[in-house]
Amino acid sequence: MRSSLLRIGVVGGASALVLATLPASLVSASPVTDPPAVDCQPVLAAPPLDAAFDAAGQAADVPSDLLRAVSYMQSRWEGHDGRVSNDGGYGMFNLKSTTTAVPDGAGKGSDDRSPRRTPSQLERAAELTGIAASTVRSDDRANVCAAAALTASYAPDLDVSTPPQRWTAAIARFGSADTFERQVLTTLREGRARTTSAGETVTLAGDPTVEVA
Repeated sequence: MRSSLLRIGVVGGASALVLATLPASLVSASPVTDPPAVDCQPVLAAPPLDAAFDAAGQAADVPSDLLRAVSYMQSRWEGHDGRVSNDGGYGMFNLKSTTTAVPDGAGKGSDDRSPRRTPSQLERAAELTGIAASTVRSDDRANVCAAAALTASYAPDLDVSTPPQRWTAAIARFGSADTFERQVLTTLREGRARTTSAGETVTLAGDPTVEVA
């Protein structure tokens, strides 16, 4: 289940306990002062990829079918073995590795506005899960859990019971096309099923109650 860290934060020594359950190769090398917002251990341990979506949805408090739909539109549930996409994304959710420089010192004189670097999707997803960015790039289950954590961070006031159409602002953060949210909702409504190149079968049952504007 998703930690309340996304909303209220936690203090204490719990970070060592959470990270201790992960293999050393999966833990980010950067110092961690707070526990990860989402515990990905159940996702990483899920045998079928289809079950990993359910585990990620539960861990991040995000609808698992919403995750399936976003990933289907991003990659057709293909991880591409850690290879970068044409637009600089990685894995089943095409998490972007590019960063942006945001002017600092808003409201001050122009001489005070030095650029401030913001984390990429990939970096932020790694921070939220405590998993190394290199693993989020190359491991399908880590990518699914990291994307679930990122989705939750985009909509901290929503949860697994929230109707899909209310997640559109979070959905839009993953796609570059103006119609991406509509495409995801249509996929949710119609359903999809596919066997990946790695032999993993993922099924998204259609839901006729999903509203597509």
